Amino acid sequence: MTSVRFNRINEMTSDLVIEVKNLWAGYEQNDVLQAINFSVRELDYIGIIGPNGGGKTTLFKVLLGLLPPQRGQVKILGLEAKRGRRYIGYVPQIITFDRSFPIDVWDVVRMGRLGKRRLLSRFNRQDDEKVEQALQQVDLVDLRHRSVSELSGGQLQRVYLARALATEPRILLLDEPTASLDSRASATIYKLLEEINSYVTILTISHDIGAISSQVKTVGCLNQKLYYHGDRQITDRMLEQAYGSTRSQVVHSNIPQRILNPHNTEE
Repeated sequence: MTSVRFNRINEMTSDLVIEVKNLWAGYEQNDVLQAINFSVRELDYIGIIGPNGGGKTTLFKVLLGLLPPQRGQVKILGLEAKRGRRYIGYVPQIITFDRSFPIDVWDVVRMGRLGKRRLLSRFNRQDDEKVEQALQQVDLVDLRHRSVSELSGGQLQRVYLARALATEPRILLLDEPTASLDSRASATIYKLLEEINSYVTILTISHDIGAISSQVKTVGCLNQKLYYHGDRQITDRMLEQAYGSTRSQVVHSNIPQRILNPHNTEE
């Protein structure tokens, strides 16, 4: 069994926000996650890398209470995942949508308030204040009445981030937050996340090994099992365990570099 603990860099806060014990999860007879053990403390900022099919998105589904464990236990702020997910804000990958659909930035962000009210009840002043605050946090107040069809990829990702913040989360889960974005838009997103991490715990998954290793506090490699050494540096050993015959070099500088040999990305 692989036993892992994500330790917070700043030990002033010791409260656990996520605790996973002996987690096995998957689909039908396919065990995508095997013997996962880890804990996340308040204000951690953790990056998870790994090959396609390695279980990164499956892990997020379990944390969000969308996929029940086959074995093991998952607690979010001491609650079962289905109850604890109300404390989680989720930012998906940028997805293709019908750009002719008439919806503006304000209405998209306000969707984050739906879970804070009874079914069919109207939005109120408090909702509007939280939406305004979320837009301020991602610097999009001036675009609040802009149609989302007119936004750039980076602006749209900030809208999704604001929608997650409007839920008043204790934890943010981000699935490939800079996928398909150019370097300038990616830098803006990472700067925002650094600021948000001062008051929200963050877990993010990414294929961009160099970028994520230079941004987060600690990094783990996930390929059915979780490999972690409690640092942001990604070692050859970690990549060998997660990717197989991979060799890697990550240079932590203003422009991270990496050299990766071809690796098997099958299940």
